[in-house]
Amino acid sequence: MEQLFGELDRKVSASSVLGYLNFSDGRPDPRWQRHLHDAVAFLAEGHDRPWEALVQWLAGRLDRLHAQGGAAFRDITQARRAIDLF
Repeated sequence: MEQLFGELDRKVSASSVLGYLNFSDGRPDPRWQRHLHDAVAFLAEGHDRPWEALVQWLAGRLDRLHAQGGAAFRDITQARRAIDLF
């Protein structure tokens, strides 16, 4: 699975997707929607349950970004709750 996620990382910026989830006030963002679409489309090609793989990828990358200690991902409460909705 990690190999699949590594390939996805090269196609879609996890920090962009997660940054929107963490800071969005709910307004539509076509760029974010495109990133999310690209991630799901990629996962659908290599996984029989892409929605589950998407949640695993997002949660794992969120944990990684949080552990790195960047200011944008110190408080990941909103992003974590948004991922739970998937």
